[in-house]
Amino acid sequence: MFDVIVVGAGFAGLTAARDLSDKGREVLVLEARDRIGGRTHYDTLGDLDQKVEFGGTWVVPRYQPFVAHEIERYNTELMLSPTAENSFWVFGGTSKAGGFPVPDSELADLERAVADIIADAKRISFGEPFEQQHLQDLDVPFDEWLDKHEISGATRDLFASYGGALCFGVDPAAVSALHVISWVAGLGNSAWELFNGPTIKFAHGTTELVSAMAADLDIRLSTPVQAIDQTGETVTVTTAAGERLQARAVVVAVPLNVWKDITFMPALSDAKQAFTTEEQAGKAVKLWVQTTGAPRYFGALGWQTALQWLSTEFERPEGSIMVGFGISADDVNVESRESIEAAVHQLCPDVEVVDWWTEDWNNDPYSRGTWTAFRPGQIYRLHGPSRAQEGKLTFATADVAVGFSGWIEGAIESGARAAQDMDALLSSDATAQ
Repeated sequence: MFDVIVVGAGFAGLTAARDLSDKGREVLVLEARDRIGGRTHYDTLGDLDQKVEFGGTWVVPRYQPFVAHEIERYNTELMLSPTAENSFWVFGGTSKAGGFPVPDSELADLERAVADIIADAKRISFGEPFEQQHLQDLDVPFDEWLDKHEISGATRDLFASYGGALCFGVDPAAVSALHVISWVAGLGNSAWELFNGPTIKFAHGTTELVSAMAADLDIRLSTPVQAIDQTGETVTVTTAAGERLQARAVVVAVPLNVWKDITFMPALSDAKQAFTTEEQAGKAVKLWVQTTGAPRYFGALGWQTALQWLSTEFERPEGSIMVGFGISADDVNVESRESIEAAVHQLCPDVEVVDWWTEDWNNDPYSRGTWTAFRPGQIYRLHGPSRAQEGKLTFATADVAVGFSGWIEGAIESGARAAQDMDALLSSDATAQ
């Protein structure tokens, strides 16, 4: 029998398992996929000798202490995404190359809008549970917040495209303004820091760090978990293959959208069931595209476009490798060259699309979505209970992080917290015995 079984080998699960192992606990990690990393995946683009991140990518060590600690611990090398040398904007119903995304006539409105979002960010005590602060008025649709502050024109499109679509992978109507503004608070109350968020990444991919964290762990891949039963003296974990494994306790380290696919005995709390049924809203499309004829180191943002972001990550002799983000698979049919070309041409006209690649996180049974985007009202109704221990179960995922929910930072934070809570639980059980 194990002290702890950790279900899931993403950043959260690996952090929890590593920390518990460091405390002398006997830990087994069960991972449904044939790889570790969870909603991060560093892999090769088809036949090209080019590796990219198909999932989570960027970190901000200056403001993210948990990921900064791991980077220092494993001496992980970082690098910067390239700075755009050529830009293109589709805002306010117009397209333009170069310059600033907002016209001169709206600069005062932009200044006021940025001041408003920073003012609300300063109300947040970042690192403390949001639901324990008086912030209910912010747990509303982000588009409602934009309406309240009379943000319109190209400025509104910029906020919708970046603050809703790129940062959270959803339409502004589907994400809580509190979640959006909390990232500004977490990045030093700086809207500019958030705008520069997709900048720092791992030089050798997320794989380097997760592999280092997993080096000494007992991990079983391709082992989906079907049921977790804690009605007996120990916890029984049943795999999809029918194997029954025993542990004193379990860390559930899979995305909250997946909790509903595991049979829990007894059932999870009403709040956790409601959260996993409603799901967090992140359903983005992340697309890698090989093009020829693109301006060197190109970057574009748009609204009312199929993709809201398109930028060059690699310049190669055979062309540019670009990454794009969109809020809906309905707008970008990744099976259709015509759809891909139309989406790319909205933001980068006159280029030739050579090839493209993506990973379907939304239909992946082990993620059922992309990074965290809390729906309006979910933070105050459900986020606190989502972190709570239930009997011999502790929960770890970026979706339940107190701080940067949805980032690698949030995953590591939640894993570290889960390990502390689990160690305390096991110690109290041992004392009681």
